[in-house]
Formats: sequence, structure tokens, C-alpha cells
Amino acid sequence: MNVSTVPVHTNEADSRQKRRAEILAAASALFAEQGYHKASISGIIERANIARGTFYLYFSSKHAILEAILDEAIQGLRARIRRIDMGRDAPSPRQQLRDNILRVLQYVTSEPALTQLVLEHGLGPDDEVAERVLRFYRHASELIESSLRHGIELGVVRDCDVGVTAAASLGAIRGVVAHLLLGDSEADLEQVTDEVIAFALGGLGFPG
Repeated sequence: MNVSTVPVHTNEADSRQKRRAEILAAASALFAEQGYHKASISGIIERANIARGTFYLYFSSKHAILEAILDEAIQGLRARIRRIDMGRDAPSPRQQLRDNILRVLQYVTSEPALTQLVLEHGLGPDDEVAERVLRFYRHASELIESSLRHGIELGVVRDCDVGVTAAASLGAIRGVVAHLLLGDSEADLEQVTDEVIAFALGGLGFPG
């Protein structure tokens, strides 16, 4: 193989990945502004400034692009939630939990169109969009359940019903995210994270 051809292939792959990301970003913004059902492929094409044929090189339908948006969101969450390390030189479990929550909040607030789409459709009518978003929430809940089980095994989380606790945690996180996006977009995420940690570990009661 001619080594000189490798950069060309790499550049082509990078260009395709960039174009796909641009289409996803355009669709996310349009879905957030107009709602999934009102948004059209023509609108996505116009927003992304591409030809119709280019759209169909990447996605077969509007629903296919919604699937891709939510799949990438789950991958983004997975990349930011790290298992607690109990090694001697590792930060404390509390600090690692705080870092996880901060990374998640930074991610969702950096993608407001995507987050708004997920929040608005989570309690929508029983259609294919609501079902797909509910599957997104099930994946998110599974991530939390896995973290809880790991914490219980390590002895840093009390023994609990992980399903109920994960659902309660996810509901709280959704509430915090909605508050940040709709009511307090200028909030200090470090401070918000500390409040979330205090609530998760101590509830609302006074110490002692």
C-alpha cells in the first residue's frame, strides 16, 4: 500500500464525521425549536446548508436522525460517568462522585438543544418518539443502577433498592437540568454540584 494515500483517507473520514456532526447539530436545534413532529427533513437540510442527497447519504429518515442523536447522547453520558476507584492513591469516593456529577452537568448544559429535546419528549404522548426517549431514560437509569451496585459492593453506598433509588436519582437530575436550562442558565455548576451531592448524601435533614 502506498503510505502517501493514508492521510487522504483519514481526511475523508474526518470530513464525513464532521459533516455528520453538523447534520446532527442542525437537527437537534430544529427539533428543540419546533418539536420533532413539526420539524421537517427540508428544514434540517436548510439549517445544515446541505443538498437533499447529502442528507440521505447519512440518514434514511427523520426518525433515523433522532435515533442517532439519542444514541450519541447516551455515549456522551457513558464517557463522563467513571467507576469509583478505591486505589490507595485515588481521590475519595465522594470526590469521584462529585466529579462524575459535574462532568454530566457540564455535558448536558453544553448541549441545550439536545437536552431540551429529551426533557420535552420524556412525558409526551405514547408515540414512537416518546417511546424512543423513554428508552433513552431507561439507558440512563441503567447507568445509575450500575454505579449504585458498584458503590454497594465497595461499601460506599448503603444497601438499597437500586431500581427505586436510580429512578429517584434520575428524576432529581432531570429536575436540576431543567432548572439550569429554563430558569438559571448562569448558575455556577460547581456550586450546583455541591448542592446535588449534599442532597444525595444527606437528604434535607439537619446534620445529626
